[in-house]
Amino acid sequence: MGRIALPKVIYIMGIDGSGKTTIAEYLQQYLNKRGLSTKYLWLRFNHYLTKPLLAYGRLSGLTYYKTIEGVRIGYHNFYKSRWVSWAFIILQYLDNVIARWLILWPRTWGSVVICDRFVYDTLVDLCLETGMPDLYLSRVGQAFSRLIPRKALLIHLNRDEARILADRPESAKDHLFRRRKELYNKIPSYFSIQTIDNNGSIEEAMDKILALIEAPRPIDR
Repeated sequence: MGRIALPKVIYIMGIDGSGKTTIAEYLQQYLNKRGLSTKYLWLRFNHYLTKPLLAYGRLSGLTYYKTIEGVRIGYHNFYKSRWVSWAFIILQYLDNVIARWLILWPRTWGSVVICDRFVYDTLVDLCLETGMPDLYLSRVGQAFSRLIPRKALLIHLNRDEARILADRPESAKDHLFRRRKELYNKIPSYFSIQTIDNNGSIEEAMDKILALIEAPRPIDR
């Protein structure tokens, strides 16, 4: 039998308003009290090679912003151009490769990394922005999935729409909100990511997450 260890990466995904930042803060406090070094990473928008394409989107009108009742919301309508859609997919993949190896990986040296958003959140955005709702089911989805470090603990925080909108009323102005919420349910299910219900107290959600963290994990000799 192998030894037992905590995960080196705890990846928390979920729609805005699901409670990711709060859970991440509690996790850091818990792990620090155990004498472990922790690092927090927010990896929602990894735009390195993608920047020129985003600039083209603004110039061409494929990217635009709407202000609704004081709430400014940005949209990428890349689905209107097939070449822009696929260029965006490829560049976003390469940007996540960069984030995986140059940002995430070095921070795992001697620390537990709590990763707020990453590749699956990117897949949600890509499905919406390219007009390809089943993109995650393709080889593209598998390629993104392989960027997750081995033996990382993956957690999807799920929260009812009413509770999300109570905390984030501006989300109601986003016409993609319900489609985004649907993808945040489908993608974790497809990739067998553990879903944690976050409709109760923070203590209840943390108890479930800590049970996952403390679960035995064999380390290869």
